[in-house]
Amino acid sequence: MSKRRKVLGILGVLGAVAGCLVLLLPTDEPKYQGVYLSEWLRRYSRSNPDTPAQTEARAAILAVGTNAVPYYCEWMRFLSPQWKGTVSRVLPHSIMRKQSVYDWIVSAAEFQRASDSVNGICLLGSNAVGALPELRAMLRAGVNSRSGDMALRAILCMGEAGVPALDAALADLRQVEPWHILWAFSKLVVEGHTNSCLPKLVNALTHEEVTVRLAATNFVQRFAPHVFTNAPAP
Repeated sequence: MSKRRKVLGILGVLGAVAGCLVLLLPTDEPKYQGVYLSEWLRRYSRSNPDTPAQTEARAAILAVGTNAVPYYCEWMRFLSPQWKGTVSRVLPHSIMRKQSVYDWIVSAAEFQRASDSVNGICLLGSNAVGALPELRAMLRAGVNSRSGDMALRAILCMGEAGVPALDAALADLRQVEPWHILWAFSKLVVEGHTNSCLPKLVNALTHEEVTVRLAATNFVQRFAPHVFTNAPAP
């Protein structure tokens, strides 16, 4: 093994240890009954549905309530630095195969906490509307980004309270992959928010972005085919 590879290997291991230490350091996040919010989220996400463990975690998360919203947004904004990708490409396979190194490179712990934060927002539902400005900013990156995908899921959990944020995202010329916003409206239609969301799909038939028009055509054909035949709605 070359000297360069040895050095990079050592750096990788040291970085993994540093990453673990960061996660173990004290944090200022909220606690409930002496347990950190992130731990309650972890228990909720990993417990079987409707079990005492999940019920207890759910009650704890709801007890923290909207005080947790800034933390959910912060955790969902995580980004794995580009230099980690560079390190992963040059590290020897023998080093990358180590679970601790791999988890550090892909930011596994941060990603899981971010994903758990979506569950926290979903439990709050429309009470988490204070998160919408941050979620819109994350959504702008597109759902192919980790944060963008999580933001869209969180907004959908708010039901009609999230519709203004989706409206603004669709009108935003900087929005990446705007057709995914149409998908979100279609999900809300399926969930029963027809009166507020179906018109959004119909209006998008004339959107300036071709991918949005195509998505709107598919969704309108599914939910309101009468629009194309001029026949009265069933």
